[in-house]
Amino acid sequence: MLETQTIIKFYGWEEHYSVSGDIYQVGVILYQMLGGHLPYRETEWLTSKQLAEYDDRAHPDNTIFADECLKPRIKWGKLLDFETLNAWMPDTLRKIAKRACNLDPEKRFGSVGNFLAALAGARADLPDWSINDGVLTLRAIPTCYRVLNTGPPFQVQKRRANAVWRNDSTFSTMADLRSLVRLTESRR
Repeated sequence: MLETQTIIKFYGWEEHYSVSGDIYQVGVILYQMLGGHLPYRETEWLTSKQLAEYDDRAHPDNTIFADECLKPRIKWGKLLDFETLNAWMPDTLRKIAKRACNLDPEKRFGSVGNFLAALAGARADLPDWSINDGVLTLRAIPTCYRVLNTGPPFQVQKRRANAVWRNDSTFSTMADLRSLVRLTESRR
């Protein structure tokens, strides 16, 4: 992929490391931990037309071509697609990751401490979603919910304490997973 010096010269950034750059890199890791898609193979970034041209070139010219195709995505902030984050990802964490990965260093967190404080502040409000045996589950008190991947529309079940799971028909018309997750969270 693009070498650091190429990226620096492309954007006109200074040629030294900074805390802001570190925050960006940790933001990218956070983005990936939250389920964001970031291809590592250079060919995954290319359109079908670009891929055909890539295949017509020999190495290293094909790699240089891929880098040139990727530069506009970087320049316009299209490298990370925040729509690929998991549907159950809270908006608070999505906003923190977006801010840490902002192309403009002035719009990122001013310090690592500020970044960590934002993450710590978001922690208290995070719903306890997990995937158990392939099933998206919200552990909450007094009622837990799980979303069965039968949809769309999806099937939602609930239970109190250690009772058996039973269908919750109030969710029967929900086809959008993100909306379903937010509605489920509002009931906890």
